[in-house]
Amino acid sequence: MKKRLLVAALLPLFATFPLHAETVNLRQAWQYALQNDPTWQVAQADAGYERAEQGKALAGLLPSLSFSASRYKNELDRQGASNNPTRYDSSVDAWSLRQPLIRFQNIADYKRTVAHSEAADFTLSAAAQQLTVRVAQAYFDALLTEDQLRLARFLVASLEAQQDAASKSFRSGAGTRIEIDEAASRLAIAVSEVLATENLRANTRQKLAALLGVDVTGIVALDEKRLSALQLAPADFAAWRDMVLQTNPELQAAGKTIDETAWTVNRARAGHLPTVDLVVSKSRSESETVSTVNSRYDLNSAGVQLNVPIFAGGYVNAETTQARARHQRAQAVYEGIRRDLETRVQKEFNGIMQGRERLNSLKQALLASQVALKSTRRGVEAGTRNTLDVLNAERQVYNMQLELSRSRHEFVMSRLRLKAMANMLDEEEILLISSLLNAAP
Repeated sequence: MKKRLLVAALLPLFATFPLHAETVNLRQAWQYALQNDPTWQVAQADAGYERAEQGKALAGLLPSLSFSASRYKNELDRQGASNNPTRYDSSVDAWSLRQPLIRFQNIADYKRTVAHSEAADFTLSAAAQQLTVRVAQAYFDALLTEDQLRLARFLVASLEAQQDAASKSFRSGAGTRIEIDEAASRLAIAVSEVLATENLRANTRQKLAALLGVDVTGIVALDEKRLSALQLAPADFAAWRDMVLQTNPELQAAGKTIDETAWTVNRARAGHLPTVDLVVSKSRSESETVSTVNSRYDLNSAGVQLNVPIFAGGYVNAETTQARARHQRAQAVYEGIRRDLETRVQKEFNGIMQGRERLNSLKQALLASQVALKSTRRGVEAGTRNTLDVLNAERQVYNMQLELSRSRHEFVMSRLRLKAMANMLDEEEILLISSLLNAAP
């Protein structure tokens, strides 16, 4: 509840942000999304709509007061009497008050809407967590394509230099035509990769801009040195699993839906039960009927009205059967979400714990591939290696750099997805991840 209130309190602050941004960090991207993302706005509107159901149901337990009035001009022609018709005015004013005393169906319906409203709050919380994950995923996808494009361009420059070296070696008689052709082929492939990556970068940036509702011309990259300081607490799978099963808003919403459908069963069964209302009325009539012309009556009445359902053609039984089926469905949905959460917690927890080891292994592999590239180039100079060996070594360095970049971003996303499942992905966490960027907010 505190997180939901925090998000609601922050929204007015973001209304003053400009609708154009040049370079954004993760925190700024999150703030823009809170202000502009249509999916989040739909979730808020849906929550407001669902909460209003409780007020409608409460009205079924409260008194209702009504007033009616009528005015008529009448002309009475009595057969066998005077040939002149009688003209007169008539009026009726009436007040009516009805207070439900015993309405089990209305009570069950109100209890149902209370659970429904609570489920709507949890659903909104889940949408807030999903919004943050979507923003972070779009942000790091855009960052990955930035790294991929930078590395692809560097590879092209290296291959161009290697092609020139192969050509010079061939002209001097030390190289072969095959080496020139191989270098040209590798260069053409690398150029095509640059073009494809430029298109991919434009697409990922556009996806991020559509989510934020602003023009994004640059994003702040991760700082590898700061990333090494990111720790997960507690570092225990069982603790995270239990925490997620207790606090996950999607699972809590499903639990409230079980309560809601249980009350729906009670409401349906209450169709067999009698109802009792307190009815109070007050009326004043003048010349209301032909037998009371030129007479006025004031009537005050108070009493209890009993209504006993006897037979409704099997409607109540059918509605009860239907409600029980929906209750069983809600229980199955809850169990499905619970099992899925356990699987996802295991996946993201392993992604964090093993991700750090994978990052260290990839760093060592990158260092080894760079050393191998230098050795291969020396081998070419010594005549023990050829151009093809250099081309393979350069591609290996490129692959290791790209895989390391991808693993860094996935490591951070695993943490964010795990936090989101535990309903812990708030501004504090966003600030922490933003502090890992090259320019902290």
